[in-house]
Amino acid sequence: MLILIIIIVGLPILGWFFGKNIINIIFLKDKTDQEDITLKNSEYYLKKYDFLSNPKPEIRNVFDEEKETKKLNTQQAIECIELIKQHDDFDNTTRIYHKNITQKDYEYLPMYFEKITEEITSVRHIGISFMIFENQIFLNIYSSVPEMGLAKSDKLVLLFENDKRIEIVFENSRSSGYIKSNSHLLNAEELKIFIKFDLLKWKLISTRKNLFIVGDNTLFHEKCQIDNKNSSQQIIKHLAKSILEEYLKNNKEDTAHNIG
Repeated sequence: MLILIIIIVGLPILGWFFGKNIINIIFLKDKTDQEDITLKNSEYYLKKYDFLSNPKPEIRNVFDEEKETKKLNTQQAIECIELIKQHDDFDNTTRIYHKNITQKDYEYLPMYFEKITEEITSVRHIGISFMIFENQIFLNIYSSVPEMGLAKSDKLVLLFENDKRIEIVFENSRSSGYIKSNSHLLNAEELKIFIKFDLLKWKLISTRKNLFIVGDNTLFHEKCQIDNKNSSQQIIKHLAKSILEEYLKNNKEDTAHNIG
């Protein structure tokens, strides 16, 4: 009789004890499996996700650091720029130009002119670069602004220190594409201005639409490697001077382009 009473009372207690531990073992294993979850095929990962103490997982973007462009000083930004010589075997022509100008693969210096907020600069911009083609020096102008397409008869006005001024009226139709472009054949005097004097401000005018935009190279998008006007100015001078040096290698007798 005593044995029967012990069995009746003891079984529930033993059941509770073993059941609790079995549940704990299963739960702890499950919890351990949930730690350090990595989503290898996604740009997000979860770190030490504890389902009990932290109902909202810690989510991080693994590409955040890549999106933050490292800022360079003037000399570092210039050292990133490459001089490219591209020969066309079919036309037997050579184009000499620059690449990686303040942003990877950019073939021109982007110049921004508007802000979305107090801290955010719009991605819309124009740009300039220098090129040798058919043994002549050109200023290439670019625009990502749909309203300012660099059409024939549009105008670009560049104001420099010491009251120097270059005014360009496009004589040819623009190139098509998302980034519109057009070119201006630079004379020796205009090239000297780019090399010797600081560009203070610029104005791009659409004569057909009667619109214009103005900039002074004090705004920079977050993807730019530079963030000040002085660096921008030194890069313009470097681009112009290096193109001139390349031109004079094959035109040593051209004294008009000698900047002294």
